Amino acid sequence: AVDLYEDFLPWCQRSEIIRRYPDGSFDAELEIGFKFLVESYVSHVVLNRPKLIKTTSSESKLFEHLINIWEFSPGPTPDTCNVYFLVDFKFQSPLYRQVASMFFKEVVSRLVNSF
Repeated sequence: AVDLYEDFLPWCQRSEIIRRYPDGSFDAELEIGFKFLVESYVSHVVLNRPKLIKTTSSESKLFEHLINIWEFSPGPTPDTCNVYFLVDFKFQSPLYRQVASMFFKEVVSRLVNSF
């Protein structure tokens, strides 16, 4: 649940669903912080349960663009699944781009392990 992200996602300090749409999609505001850098952004989240989660953020102060795609398929044994994860983003700020390049592998690893 998005409202609980701050309890288990690294660097997430606040998370809240701010708008729901009739098609089941919603907008969520997240505040992320890493050391002295703290920013918030809004993502549009589309769910196609149980197969797909897609989040997009554009025209925010933090990101030029951000796309996350999680695809789930049955795993090789009962009660397991295969996960395909894609993240594509570009920070607005050159400073954030530099910080991200230094910690990108750690961030993605911790994000995937959180789920």
